[in-house]
Amino acid sequence: MPDTTCLAQVRGINELKTRLTESERHERQQQLQRTMTLLVHASACDNQACPSTNCNKVKALFKHAVACQQKVQGGCHLCRRMWGLLQLHAKQCQSSECPVPRCRELREMRRRQMSRQEDQRRHAYQAMLRQQAQARKQQPQSQSGQFPERSHTPGY
Repeated sequence: MPDTTCLAQVRGINELKTRLTESERHERQQQLQRTMTLLVHASACDNQACPSTNCNKVKALFKHAVACQQKVQGGCHLCRRMWGLLQLHAKQCQSSECPVPRCRELREMRRRQMSRQEDQRRHAYQAMLRQQAQARKQQPQSQSGQFPERSHTPGY
């Protein structure tokens, strides 16, 4: 027979892990939001002496991405990080005059991809409906819910 005290402790530890995970997830969301705000700021900032050290770091990442010979395809981890941030920003961005590099281009790519996926989903759904209609046509008449006609006998 299992020790219920031990099970309760394990359950409590698992609940604590879940809470920490939720807390960590919330902190990560806040950090991503700060990073997206910084990305927009650094993209528009012309101040060479900007007091934000993080602004200068993002500007350095932009310069690196332009000059890098490896790029993402070559395995450059800095370019990969920057590309991920740009894609995340473009996914969330609603501005038609966004200063972030390649934002409009990435949004348009995403819009075309979503449109292709929607077309594929629609075609698959239409094919399923055609298959169902074809299957119904192939069912014997007796299974379609119709009853045979009754013969009329006198006296009944």
